[in-house]
Amino acid sequence: MTSSISPRRERLPLGVMAICGSAIAFDGYDIVVYGTTLSKLRDEWGLTSGQAGNVGSAALVGMFLGALVVGTFASRWGRKRTFLACVAWFSILMILCAAAPGPEVFAVIRFLAGIGLGGVMPLAAAFTTEFAPRDRAAVAYVIMQSGYPVGGVAASLLAKWIIPGFS
Repeated sequence: MTSSISPRRERLPLGVMAICGSAIAFDGYDIVVYGTTLSKLRDEWGLTSGQAGNVGSAALVGMFLGALVVGTFASRWGRKRTFLACVAWFSILMILCAAAPGPEVFAVIRFLAGIGLGGVMPLAAAFTTEFAPRDRAAVAYVIMQSGYPVGGVAASLLAKWIIPGFS
């Protein structure tokens, strides 16, 4: 008896799930790291609660926008190329966040990074479910998305170690 499943869908390549899960982990890291550094940022920049909320929301607004527009770019350039561009985009901008001279620039950089982060989420979901066997697509998706809390926990643990020693 021959299988009706294409060879590519017989089993999920672990590399696809690992790459997508890692990208999602950095997404979780980025969102949580702001909360772990907020008290130091408020002290250093003299942020009010409202300003701190605006800076924190900037990445989420960018993620919303990125998730909305990523389909257009994926249709034009292909999903793989768009995924890689989103990962490169948010990676560079996350590094630039460390050099932000003040809250306004920091918020703009976080917003721009959020666009890439928001683009990664639907593309990672599409890749994972596309390459997973039909009967395991939901499980593969949940495992891949578990990278988000892993990234958040990593941000918390790193902050616990880095902030006291390096401020």
